[in-house]
Amino acid sequence: QYYADGLKLPQFLYVSHEIDVNLIRRYFSEQLAGKLEVSHPLDGKHFRILRMARENAVRDVEKRLKSRDNTKALDDLAEVLGLNAPPSLIEGFDIAHLSGKYTVASLISFRDGNPDKPNYRRYNIKSLEGKIDDYESIREAVARRYTKILNENLVRPDLLIIDGGKGQVNAARQVLDDLGMFEIPIIGLAEEYETIVFDDDRQDLQLPEDHEALRLVMAVRDECHRFATSANQAARSKEASFRVLESVQGIGKKRSEQLMKQYGSLEVLLTKTAEELAAEASLPLAVAQRLLKQLTL
Repeated sequence: QYYADGLKLPQFLYVSHEIDVNLIRRYFSEQLAGKLEVSHPLDGKHFRILRMARENAVRDVEKRLKSRDNTKALDDLAEVLGLNAPPSLIEGFDIAHLSGKYTVASLISFRDGNPDKPNYRRYNIKSLEGKIDDYESIREAVARRYTKILNENLVRPDLLIIDGGKGQVNAARQVLDDLGMFEIPIIGLAEEYETIVFDDDRQDLQLPEDHEALRLVMAVRDECHRFATSANQAARSKEASFRVLESVQGIGKKRSEQLMKQYGSLEVLLTKTAEELAAEASLPLAVAQRLLKQLTL
């Protein structure tokens, strides 16, 4: 839609998520009579540019959210969900994975309708061993979060929102019930038709698109999804960094792990000279030179 308005087409298009690049190329060729290369960089300068653009977009969204008065949305949400009071503290969960790898659960917190980032958490899911099971992922993440709340007597949320349907909601409900936290209400937001799903026998609820309560629930879900996806991308980027390092002659698995542990990222490595790398990381100078050459390709 952006380029269909007559803007000049680029030669290269870099995307932050894995998509069908052939479909994008075909659209530009058939609909806009243009030819371009589409790629999803996992490292290098284009990855860094995409990351910076994403961070800028997140900051812009946060500014807009903080400037909103969410009183009406919270009141409306309490009414449609049958809560005794507006939910001042809302927590949300989402799961992100890539073909069963790097399964990460995100926990986000909204206070008075605005993101409460200091209370965001990520959970690397340990129980799946390469399998794909969103229900088990939800169970593990919810159990870890609310066992901690129970043991440390922390503040409990007024509402828990799950990115998913009845199965995910039931999985979370089972965990909270097992912990004796019957008072915390849970809803899910099923992506198709943006349907609200309850944790009891109530019928699913569809609200008008412009309903303040729905917009707030969607804001929580979208922030959950963004936070989970960014963690997943970080895990994939780390693996890609190992692949780049191990592609350099003279750097194997053990040495690549040592370099990542010492420097943290490829970006930090690029700030060093070959002589500095050789001295600091005990690399032969020729290997350090090959490494920097590979990173600047």
